[in-house]
Amino acid sequence: MEQFYNKHYIVIDDKNRIIDGFSDAFKQPSDTDICINEQGSYQFRLFVDGIENPSLYDKYGVPKYKYVDGAVIERTAEEMEADRPVITPQPTDIEKLESKVAYIAMMGGYNEIL
Repeated sequence: MEQFYNKHYIVIDDKNRIIDGFSDAFKQPSDTDICINEQGSYQFRLFVDGIENPSLYDKYGVPKYKYVDGAVIERTAEEMEADRPVITPQPTDIEKLESKVAYIAMMGGYNEIL
C-alpha cells in the first residue's frame, strides 16, 4: 500500500517573516505559499521533528521565525524587539480619580465647580 503524505506550507511577508503555516489537509496553498515538507503528517510542523501546530508568534504578536535561503530559522531577540509594538501605559482607575480630585482642588473645591 502506498504511503499518503500531507504537504506543509508557510506564508511569509515582505520581510521574510513567517506569518502563517499549515498542512494541505486543512487549507489549499496559493501560488506564493512555500512548501517546506512534502512528506508531512496531517498536522502542520514547522520542523520535521518539531511540535505539531507550533505558535508562530510571541506574546506581543511578533513573528518568531523567518525564511532565509530555503531554511526556516528563529529570529534573533534584536529582530523581534524591533518589531514589538510600542505600548503606551494607560492610567489606572485610581490614577484617573486622583487626577480628577487634583483638578477639583485646583479649581477651588466642589463649591466653585457646582
